[in-house]
Amino acid sequence: MQDKKPFIAIGAVLLAAIAVIAYAFNQTSGGPFSETPPANTNSVVANTNKPATGPTTAPTPFIMLPPHSRGNQAAAVQLEEFGDYQCPSCAFMFQELKKIETEYAGRIRFSFSHFPIVARHPYAMVAARAAEAAHLQGKFWEMHDKLYENQKDWGFINKDEKPAKTEAEAREFFVRYAGEIKLDVAKFKQNLDNPDLEKQVISDQRRATTQQVGGTPSLFMSSPQMPPTQLKPEYMTPEGIRKALDSLIAGAGGAPVSGEKAAPKTNDKTGNK
Repeated sequence: MQDKKPFIAIGAVLLAAIAVIAYAFNQTSGGPFSETPPANTNSVVANTNKPATGPTTAPTPFIMLPPHSRGNQAAAVQLEEFGDYQCPSCAFMFQELKKIETEYAGRIRFSFSHFPIVARHPYAMVAARAAEAAHLQGKFWEMHDKLYENQKDWGFINKDEKPAKTEAEAREFFVRYAGEIKLDVAKFKQNLDNPDLEKQVISDQRRATTQQVGGTPSLFMSSPQMPPTQLKPEYMTPEGIRKALDSLIAGAGGAPVSGEKAAPKTNDKTGNK
């Protein structure tokens, strides 16, 4: 019987070459992904919606914490959002991403990273701290979902783009949500004022700067064939996101959409993010 090992090896090489060519083609032919050249990481971008500019200098050291993630840990395709809890567009995207997580269950892993734009959304940072305070009790995702589902209650911006409520009122909503998701409310209120909780937020912001994130929501996707790459604005639609995911899943050797409909698993309670 003829030895098939040489043909298998040749096939593997060809598949790898095709993946590289496909990635290069995407970058030069108007595909869904854009290049994200490094930026200056010295700037903390909490007070702006523009990426840092200016001469490149040695980056300021910062804690590289992993983003909060849920879904199949072994999934080849990763989807990461940089979001702002007080951003109305992020609240809309939240609803769509929840559908996508269910539709693609088992095929993708979803991550969330903080990018509060406090110049426009003055309560975005304290909301991010609320999510991190919930994380300390193993319920980051429960608070994450509450913040977006109820954004109109605590974060409503009127037609003049001025907050309709005070930060104290916003905090009252966060404390209420803490009770609804069965947190120790006393500990939550104490942790809400813990400045150390902003370390994760600032780490996310600085990493976003290196990836040229300029606003929210911003989505990045990665697979064995492609490093984390930002989705172009024109693909930030329900159809565009699914098209991009399908192409990466197919390139990773999987079917475009999973038949599994189970709720996405979370590793938040294990201490990992």
